[in-house]
Amino acid sequence: MTIQSYLESDGLARFPFVFIVTFGRSGSTLLQGMLNAIDGYCVRGENDGALFHLHRAASGVERVHRVWAKAGVVPTNPMFGADQYRPHELERTLVDAFFKDVLNVPAGTRCCGFKEIRHTIQNMKDDAFEAYMDFVERVFPGAAFIFNIRSVDDASKSNWWGKQNPEHAKKVLYNARRRLENRALKSERSLLFSYDAWMENPDYARRLFDFLGEPYDAGMVRSVLARKHSF
Repeated sequence: MTIQSYLESDGLARFPFVFIVTFGRSGSTLLQGMLNAIDGYCVRGENDGALFHLHRAASGVERVHRVWAKAGVVPTNPMFGADQYRPHELERTLVDAFFKDVLNVPAGTRCCGFKEIRHTIQNMKDDAFEAYMDFVERVFPGAAFIFNIRSVDDASKSNWWGKQNPEHAKKVLYNARRRLENRALKSERSLLFSYDAWMENPDYARRLFDFLGEPYDAGMVRSVLARKHSF
């Protein structure tokens, strides 16, 4: 199945794709579990930033093609063949392969996507993050983005971040939270979701269901919260 054939399926949700964009120890696995409890939703877990790396590969080929295709590249040139590159076709091939072999959605899926924590300055600079988000919006038409945040103080005390220098960890997390909050303001298809607010009031999840256009089920939310998620 390709992205295009999926988009031609009957009965898709308001958003045919949904992506949880976050940082480590933010409660995102619990949010992933909540989304997967909705009928017809298939939200995969982390993939080590695979889609970001595919984006970088495709954009690198596009850049070489754009710069060198008009240079009359000859066999003695180190960029020989750049005029024959097909960057747009490469991008579509890579994205469809990711959709088919990583998301690998089951029959009857109404909304699919994945969650990823690798959006900090340790993984990509601010301009690279923005370019990547633009890319995902473009190649997954109609996608929704849930920018999941948590208190930096609480996240930095977790076992994972706790193994790093405390001041460095907080600096990385504050930068990540800032970029998520800023990006969430750029599209009506984005939702800023607070793990802290959800833990304080389970019914905070109603805003997530309203955003997705799905009926709210308080009992289902409590059931998800009662199950252990993550490691």
